[in-house]
Amino acid sequence: MKNRKSIIAGAILSIMLCVSIVAGATFALFETKDEINVSVGSANVKITATIGDLETYSYDATENAQIKTAANGTFTAGGTATVGANGSLVLDRIAAGDKVTFNLNVKNESNIKTKWRTVVKCLNGRELYDGLAITLGGETKTVTAYEDLDIAPEGGETKTVAVSIELPYDAGNEFLNKNCELVVRAEAVQANAAITEVTEATEVKNSLANGGTTLLSSDIELSEAVTVAGGNATLDLNGNTLTMAQQIIVEDGNLNITNGKVVLTGIDDKDTGYDIRVTTGNSSVTVENSYIQAKKDAFFIVNDGNRTAPALVIKNSTVKTETGGWFCINTNAGSTENYNVDIEIENSTVIGGETAILFNIPGNLTVRNSTLISERSAVVLRAGNALIENTVIYGRSSTATLNYYNERNWASGNEVTDASLVIGNRNGSYRGDATCVLKNVTVLRNGALEGSRTICISGGNTVDGVQYGASLVYDANCKMGVATDTDMLLDIESTEAMTNDCIYVDSKAPDRTKISINGIALN
Repeated sequence: MKNRKSIIAGAILSIMLCVSIVAGATFALFETKDEINVSVGSANVKITATIGDLETYSYDATENAQIKTAANGTFTAGGTATVGANGSLVLDRIAAGDKVTFNLNVKNESNIKTKWRTVVKCLNGRELYDGLAITLGGETKTVTAYEDLDIAPEGGETKTVAVSIELPYDAGNEFLNKNCELVVRAEAVQANAAITEVTEATEVKNSLANGGTTLLSSDIELSEAVTVAGGNATLDLNGNTLTMAQQIIVEDGNLNITNGKVVLTGIDDKDTGYDIRVTTGNSSVTVENSYIQAKKDAFFIVNDGNRTAPALVIKNSTVKTETGGWFCINTNAGSTENYNVDIEIENSTVIGGETAILFNIPGNLTVRNSTLISERSAVVLRAGNALIENTVIYGRSSTATLNYYNERNWASGNEVTDASLVIGNRNGSYRGDATCVLKNVTVLRNGALEGSRTICISGGNTVDGVQYGASLVYDANCKMGVATDTDMLLDIESTEAMTNDCIYVDSKAPDRTKISINGIALN
């Protein structure tokens, strides 16, 4: 049961308005028989967005209901809702039970036929964003369906969408002192933009295979695997849920997943059960403003020897693997051709499974403004370069796994000495140094498990006559601490400045001189 506090002290929610335009151009057709004059005028796709009719509400315990506040723009507990000169809306010190409503007024000034919609996206502060209740047009969703707009009449016309943003009264302590920045965006495209609206499972599969934008018009369940082979494909969930019983495979192409939820029921096999696979270089998957829920493994990113690294980019999203799952994000060191992978995570939560991120090859891992939580070790960096900034890392571990590898050789994957963050190798066939840089990062251990560790570093492993090391560099803003969790919701008990003394240096490392730890002031 959540321990609710009625005031979410210091929580600040910034809401910005913006417009996104994809403009087209029209050209006169002509013959080249004789010299002629040709006049070309490009089309104008133009919309503007403003806030109107702002109202504030707070929960009244006597009435057991939300009521409009006596002073509009001021919540009962003292927080405020103000619209700045740049059109942004700032909710300062929003408390549980506070709500703001307003109209998004979208003015159409286009001179060609267009279609438009409203999208709410989280820019920063995913933790608070996930606790908000958001409605558009009176419905609980963050994306509206596309609507047709004819050529604007003289002076333009205005469309209105009612927006409501609320921190529910039963919000728990996990939302204390959080900040969030989101954008309410009016998007417009020319009427003949390549957007395929799908209503059936087979349409999803075929549309993604053909590239372009696939727009879900409702929740859809798909039992077949989907392959994106070549070209660029966008899966616009449009606020809906796509449930996949098989894999999504990206080969020599690029897949963008936006604006909704993908539920991956998964293949229950540790070797083949990866739900979204990037299997070739020069390919990528980008996830934005979405929720990816997997049964066993969510993402599997490997190269095929291509000089251009495959990429996984996760922004403003949540990736969650069910309890008992393996990895949220996984690379593979089975072949040197698999090496060279780029993974970027920003303003997101990666949670669940034995390990949130397993990175075991030469390549680059970048994590910013995120939360990484798992049942065992949250991040295992056995090779490659990792830059982690403004992020919380927590691995729960357990009595069964905590000390299992203290005296044993490490095995493959995450079969290593347990710690929330593991860097390097005691032994094995992993080819590559493991280098980790932390900036303003908090690494937490499980306070309910005696002997649990925040960071473990090991180095000096030799493969084919080459010795590889491990290094950790952290700045003065980094912290180590103690936390517990209930169903992966963290309760941070205490933190302190990160020091070398609190880092577990593997005593079984073949050559401890290959281990480097430096706490310095980083620029």
